[in-house]
Amino acid sequence: MRNPNDNDLWVHDRGKVCDRDELGCPMRVVDMVQNMTDRKKTELSLSYFTHCDALSLLLNPRQGDLKCERRLIWPSLNKCVD
Repeated sequence: MRNPNDNDLWVHDRGKVCDRDELGCPMRVVDMVQNMTDRKKTELSLSYFTHCDALSLLLNPRQGDLKCERRLIWPSLNKCVD
């Protein structure tokens, strides 16, 4: 969603049919919308910092090792396939 200031909002929307008529058609629906923007921003920053060091903004040692392994292993595997 976007708010009137043109900023993105993350929302959680939940609804439920409360009353139905004799034919089973909905007569009354209750809906709730929660703003989840702050929670999503926190989730994204935590996800970022699981891969990067907060002080240097470099990849943490494990992610750096994985990236180096991919660069070293994948080209050699591709040569075997050709």
